[in-house]
Amino acid sequence: MNDRQSLCGMAVWAGGRPVAAANRVRTVQLRRGEVRRFEKGSRIRSVSVSGGVVWLTATPGTADVLLRAGEQFDLPDQWPYVVEALEAVELVCFLR
Repeated sequence: MNDRQSLCGMAVWAGGRPVAAANRVRTVQLRRGEVRRFEKGSRIRSVSVSGGVVWLTATPGTADVLLRAGEQFDLPDQWPYVVEALEAVELVCFLR
């Protein structure tokens, strides 16, 4: 990973230096079956799953992605994105 967040949420790194977590990271809790839509204006550049499993797809739906705990996915410019929790999940969104 280029930019990192520790699994316990303590440190966020950018360019080898720590940055303020509140400015660059948003955590989203989803219940099993809950769906979220992320628009281009959300400033999300990548997502990481720190617990659970999510299904993620872009528009147009060229490729679906399953993300499990510990995995990260960079969001290419194919907005909007739809995320569905296949089980209870904590999704960490890294912002631009």
